Amino acid sequence: MRLQLVGLFAALLSMAADAPKEDVEKELGKLQGKWRLVGLEESKKEEIDFDKAPILPIKDDRLKDVPYEGKKLEMLIELDPSQKPKAINLTYISPDGKSKGDSFLAIYALEGDTLRICFTPKEKGAKRPKEFATKGEGAGLFMWTLKRDKP
Repeated sequence: MRLQLVGLFAALLSMAADAPKEDVEKELGKLQGKWRLVGLEESKKEEIDFDKAPILPIKDDRLKDVPYEGKKLEMLIELDPSQKPKAINLTYISPDGKSKGDSFLAIYALEGDTLRICFTPKEKGAKRPKEFATKGEGAGLFMWTLKRDKP
């Protein structure tokens, strides 16, 4: 009987450990597709012409074609939808030695076909933003606004 209880307890712990992974996979599924970068914000909001906006596809756990110093790089996406606001880490995985491994601690919000990501660049420190605001010049926060690209 004792062995059966230990086995049942182990099985319940295993299921509990898988629940967050399922939440992450479900949340990542919502982000799949092509996104147009239509807004950039640091100290002031900059709108981008929708027809000329770069398209950033999200496939699996990768953000592709991210403009970086005249190149298009790829970023690994790691989500934690249990945090408030939801947390996202973006890490360059390009073979470009200069940017490989650079990470950005960020928060994100998906509202309909709009995805906002607020982040701190590595060189500005490693603190995750607490809200979707760049707080003016010198704060070191950036925000992207992306719209789902519909065929």
